[in-house]
Amino acid sequence: MRAFVLVVAVLMLLSPRAEAHVRYIDKDGVAHWVQTPEQVPPEYRGKAEQPTLPEVDAGKGEDPAAQARRKAFEDESGRESLRRADESLRHADESLRHADESLRRAARPQLEREWASAVQRCRARARGSVVFDGRAFIYGMSFDAFVSGPGRVEMVGPAHANFAFRKCMTEAGQPVE
Repeated sequence: MRAFVLVVAVLMLLSPRAEAHVRYIDKDGVAHWVQTPEQVPPEYRGKAEQPTLPEVDAGKGEDPAAQARRKAFEDESGRESLRRADESLRHADESLRHADESLRRAARPQLEREWASAVQRCRARARGSVVFDGRAFIYGMSFDAFVSGPGRVEMVGPAHANFAFRKCMTEAGQPVE
């Protein structure tokens, strides 16, 4: 294992660096990077530059100016990412709201038919209900229920028939408020 690490270290030291150290800008405004000043075309050598990187002290970390620039960049790109994500979520929420509204509009006639049918069935059941109050039998024949709007029903009659109607509607999956 030590021999392998030694061979890799020697190869790394002997291999040429593939870093670009000199930058120049051509007549079209395009930036080019080369490894040595000799590789810069003669007409651009006067304007070629060798940028230096900020010193990084292992004990201190990066210099404060570079740290401030990096933090500002990260803060700005973080805010931009959050803004894009928020916009994307708003768009998805709006799309879901439109899809939900479209489905409700398409299903509304069928749901209203099912509601009216359940009201008629449960009305008949409640009208057939009979209860003995201890003195006499009370019949539900005086009970009536009718649809007063989408998902709404009006009821008139004795309490036991009203209860029987509500129970029937709940069992039919159409609970009454």
